[in-house]
Amino acid sequence: MRGYDADGDSLTFGVLGAGSDLVTIISRDSYSADVFLTRELDHELSTEHVLLVTLTDGHLGPENFITQPLLILVED
Repeated sequence: MRGYDADGDSLTFGVLGAGSDLVTIISRDSYSADVFLTRELDHELSTEHVLLVTLTDGHLGPENFITQPLLILVED
């Protein structure tokens, strides 16, 4: 994932909601992060997962951030 801040502030990425335990997000630098699965997914249990990725520069407040859905399709 990659983000941009017009003021040059460092960004913090996160994930919210159901399925947030499926991934871990590791920052690469001040503007990007990698998303990794925490376990193997089973197509027989669910063919897709929708996660809510968050992004903040820390100036919006503790509960304010930008969100973007992330769809993970599980192939058989």
